[in-house]
Amino acid sequence: MVPKGIRVFHNLKCLDVESCTRLKYLFPTSMINSFMALETLCVSFCGEIEEVFGREKEEVVKEGMTSNIVFHELRRIELIGLPRFKMFCSHNYEDVLPSLDLLRIEDCPMMTKFCSGQLNAPKLKYR
Repeated sequence: MVPKGIRVFHNLKCLDVESCTRLKYLFPTSMINSFMALETLCVSFCGEIEEVFGREKEEVVKEGMTSNIVFHELRRIELIGLPRFKMFCSHNYEDVLPSLDLLRIEDCPMMTKFCSGQLNAPKLKYR
């Protein structure tokens, strides 16, 4: 877990994760605010991954509690060849992605919805 106020990846613009065989999730939810400059997220061919932001074992989830995940700069998300992938984040967050204009999802058979809460992506056009 990352203490609040520490910005580990605050300048990261592009994250490309490929062929990781043992990851269940990329980052714990405590790191969500560490990616404020992220513009591109691509995750491909990771056989065990289930979520981008996963819940830590000791994390307690309060029923009915909602919050926002806001990625102001995120323009592109690609999720490809992820046989166990279920969703972006299983917490009951509203995912706010004001700059997102490309969401590519291929070969993710376990995925039934993008997030457990609402998705707010006004620039995203469906084809």
